[in-house]
Amino acid sequence: MLLFRTLRNDAGGKIFLSILLAVTVLVPILNLTLPSDNPFHISSYTVTILGKYLTYALLAVAVDLVWG
Repeated sequence: MLLFRTLRNDAGGKIFLSILLAVTVLVPILNLTLPSDNPFHISSYTVTILGKYLTYALLAVAVDLVWG
């Protein structure tokens, strides 16, 4: 609930979260639905690497919040 109150007047934050949500949803869909010869196909290796990067980014944000 606090997140929604914080983002009420933050247009940049809303745009960033919208793009992040779109990428999070589109990457697995493009991996599963498109054939491998399609230029928009994302390989399983790329999906795995993106998942690791997002996990480490989440860890970095959590550590930054804990340490202040």
